[in-house]
Amino acid sequence: MPQSTTTTSSPIAADASSAQKPEREEKMEMLTTATPYSESKKTPNGSYIRSRKFDAGGHSWYIVYYPNGRLSGTTASISFYLQLIDAADEEDEDVKVRIQFLLPGSGGGGLRFLSAEVTGIVNSTRNSIGFERFVTREELEMSGCVSNNWLHIRCDVTVLGTTSNISWQQKEGADVDFEVGGRVFAAHRCILAARSSVLKEDFYGPDKEENTGYMRVNNDMNPEVFDVLLHCLDTDPLPATTNMEGFEAVARDLLAAADLYDLKDLKLLVEKKLCARVAVATAWSTLVVAEQFQCLKLKSTCLRFIASRENTRDVMGTGRVEHLAKTCPAVVRELVTSILDAREAAPSTQHILGTEMT
Repeated sequence: MPQSTTTTSSPIAADASSAQKPEREEKMEMLTTATPYSESKKTPNGSYIRSRKFDAGGHSWYIVYYPNGRLSGTTASISFYLQLIDAADEEDEDVKVRIQFLLPGSGGGGLRFLSAEVTGIVNSTRNSIGFERFVTREELEMSGCVSNNWLHIRCDVTVLGTTSNISWQQKEGADVDFEVGGRVFAAHRCILAARSSVLKEDFYGPDKEENTGYMRVNNDMNPEVFDVLLHCLDTDPLPATTNMEGFEAVARDLLAAADLYDLKDLKLLVEKKLCARVAVATAWSTLVVAEQFQCLKLKSTCLRFIASRENTRDVMGTGRVEHLAKTCPAVVRELVTSILDAREAAPSTQHILGTEMT
């Protein structure tokens, strides 16, 4: 029977930003029975019970079960993590893995709790990935998942490949964990406080919480957006993966995060990237974003783009002007002024020729 011990591993949250060619892909479903449930509830917060070792994708793993949560402040919840065992043998190797945890009902019938699928990088520095608040103990005990005092835990594991260590998330000495949407991100308080006046107040201000080593982000922030936010705080530029099509879809969330944490540099980075991507198909939506978050340079870029003689008709043809008139009537008035100014500054060729012939 596994012993309950205090973990020294550093779980990380999903990171879809690593670029590598998968070397192998193997999926294994692992059904494990932990220690009797009534006994497991006596395990202290921060201590775990783990499964037998199993193999998937050329690596060895444990399922790690925290009956009273991994972090302080999560004692009412159960945490599940997948832990890479052989990370110490391959210190320069990243393993990209996709996981999903499931709890079957009594007798193995049906599924009572199912996590989202998350993808992340594990290695010798960050050897675990999982869910800090998978389910509350109250929900679990009311669900029928505990059968004859046993809890059955299933983890679906897909190993997507390995690369050398290139992940920016390998942070030696990280001293704060952020939980966002059930995922945990490790970071350095000193770096975050230097970049954000809001976080500086949270960490070191007179009204700081007693435990600043764990912070739960309670708004509707997307975990992927928070991942990009931490990257920018660490390294300044936006990660390369944000060059893909669809950046406009996450730009609004990044700007909201920048305002929330007073991250002027991040706001300027996003604004600059959006300025370079203004096009007929995106001009209206980008103009709305610029107005909403008071991105003055971006707003000016959009107005000039739409007002230019070669773009006005095509942008109007996208059919979004009615929506803009309802949501941002003041911007429509500015747009009309920009169009008139553009026409006055650049009279038509016919008018120039007519004047010369007179």
